[in-house]
Amino acid sequence: MTNSVSKKRLALFASGRGSNGEALYKAMQEGLINGEFVVIITDHADAGIVERSKGWGIPLIAIERSQFDSKQAFEQAQLDALEPYCVDGIVLAGYMRIVGAGLIARYEHKYSSCSIAILSRASWSSTGY
Repeated sequence: MTNSVSKKRLALFASGRGSNGEALYKAMQEGLINGEFVVIITDHADAGIVERSKGWGIPLIAIERSQFDSKQAFEQAQLDALEPYCVDGIVLAGYMRIVGAGLIARYEHKYSSCSIAILSRASWSSTGY
């Protein structure tokens, strides 16, 4: 029986070693997750995900906060980078930044997180962390 549900086009956001992203990528390749990474966004050009993902054939875009005058400009660059890929959702796998309001508004209810990055400052203070 074939799966009639089309694969979700996903963006992978990663900041670190890339081990969570790799595990998700492998699960997708094995058919355990009905999705595919169509772009990888990292906020560190020297992050482990850069090397780890080289053989995957997926475009990787490094967008570092230090390249921008403001957080708003940084977040707009992320939105602009995602636009050509027509992503259905974003997977935060070890992405260690607070996700900005613009990304949340654009992709509301279309996130999955393997890290604490999706939490807002309000969530941090209310949970005692």
